[in-house]
Amino acid sequence: MKVKINLYFIFLLVILLPLPPASFALANSNTIQCFPKTDQRIPVTANGSFPITGLNQAQFNKILDNVERVYAPIIAAKGARLQLIKNWQGSEVNAYASRQGNIWRVEMLGGLARHREVTVEGLYAVACHEIGHHLGGAPLYSESENSWASTEGQSDYFATLKCLRKVFRTVDMSELAIDPRVGEECARSFTDETDIRICVASTLGAQSLARLMHSLAGGGAAAPNISTPDTRVVSRTFESHPAGQCRLDTGFQGALCTVNDSIEMDANNPNTGTCNRREGFSSGLRPSCWFKPAIDGGGSDDDDDSRGEGIAKAPLLNRKRTLPINNPWQAVTVRFDVSEFKDAGAVGVYIEASRPNRSFSNPNGTARDPAAPKGVSLRALRGEYTFLPGRQLPSWGVYQIRVIPISWQRTVGRFSNPASLFFQRTLRYRGRKR
Repeated sequence: MKVKINLYFIFLLVILLPLPPASFALANSNTIQCFPKTDQRIPVTANGSFPITGLNQAQFNKILDNVERVYAPIIAAKGARLQLIKNWQGSEVNAYASRQGNIWRVEMLGGLARHREVTVEGLYAVACHEIGHHLGGAPLYSESENSWASTEGQSDYFATLKCLRKVFRTVDMSELAIDPRVGEECARSFTDETDIRICVASTLGAQSLARLMHSLAGGGAAAPNISTPDTRVVSRTFESHPAGQCRLDTGFQGALCTVNDSIEMDANNPNTGTCNRREGFSSGLRPSCWFKPAIDGGGSDDDDDSRGEGIAKAPLLNRKRTLPINNPWQAVTVRFDVSEFKDAGAVGVYIEASRPNRSFSNPNGTARDPAAPKGVSLRALRGEYTFLPGRQLPSWGVYQIRVIPISWQRTVGRFSNPASLFFQRTLRYRGRKR
C-alpha cells in the first residue's frame, strides 16, 4: 500500500507541478543558434519598458509576421511546415533553427530584439539567417546531427542574397533605413532604384547583426564596417560563427550579388544560385574569411579548368562567362569547344538554356533537363551559335546556358557548367540621400 501511495503522489507531482515554458531550442540536439552562447539576458521589465534600447513588441511581431508570410508557402511547397516561434518573453540574446520531421522551426527571442545593436533591418536579417539554415544550400554542417543545415556563413549569405530581397519587396520600404555611402556601393551592382534600396537595407541589416556579434564578443576593437573588410584567408571552410567583421563582409557581398533571388541555392552544389569565380563574377563572392571553395567536379568556385572528369568545357557568351544585357535585340554569341570528346565519338554539340530564373535540375548530368525548353543541336565540335534574346527567349530573366557533346545517337560525356545570361530590364538610378 505504501508503494502505491508514493507512486500516486509522484504521479500527482508530474501532473500538477507547473512546467517551464516550451522552447524547442533547449530540447533538441539538432538545434543551430545564430550567435555563440552568451550569459547576457535582456528581460522584459515589470512595467513593460526595456533595460536596453531596442525594438518593441509591436515591431518584433510585425517583422516576423512579414518573414513568415513570405516563407511559409515557400517551405510548404517543399513538403515541410515552417513553425516560426515569436518568443517575446525570452530574455536570451539569440535565435535558433531546428528540424523535427517535416516541421522546420525558427525561434526568435525577445532578448535579441531588445539589444541596443538590433535595428529593424537587423531583426529581419537574423530571421532570414535562421531561414537560411533550412534553405541556404551548400556548404552544410559536416556533423551528422546538423547535416541538414547550412553553415553560419552560408546562412548569412543567403539572408541578403535571397531572403531579404523577397521579404523587402513586400514591405513599405519607407520604413527601412538608408545610407548614401552604402547606396553608392550598391549602385555599382544595380541600376534599378528598388534593387538599390533593397541592397542598402540588406547591408544595414547585416551590419546590425555583425555589430551585435561584435558586442556579444566583448567589443573592444573597432566595430564592423564595410570599409574595413576581414583579410583572413581560411584553409578550409569554417562552419561555425565567423567574427563580426567577417559576417558583415558576407552579408554585404550577398547584397551586392546580381544573381536573381528566384534561383534557389542547392544543397549539393555550392555554386548554384550564387556569385562565384567559376561563372566569372568578381563581386558578390563569399569572403575567404570563412569560405574555402571545394575543388571538384560538383561545384568548385575556381576556374573551369578544375571541372570534373567527363564534364564539357563551359561555353562563353560574347566571350564572357556572365553576360548582362537589357536590349532584347542585342545578339548573343555562344562560343563552344567540345573537341576534346572527338575520340569518344562526339560529332557535334547540344546547346541548352534553362527556364528563366531557374537553375538546371541536373547539373553536369548526361541527359537534357526535362523542364528546360528544347535546345539546339549543331554538327560542329568547336564554333559559335548566335541568337537574339528578344526572339528566342520566352521572357526577361536570368538564364543558364550549357553544352554537351553528342554523337549520332547519344550524348557523350557530361553537361558543362553553365554560363549565365542576365537578360533584365533596368531603370536609371537617380540616387537618394538620408
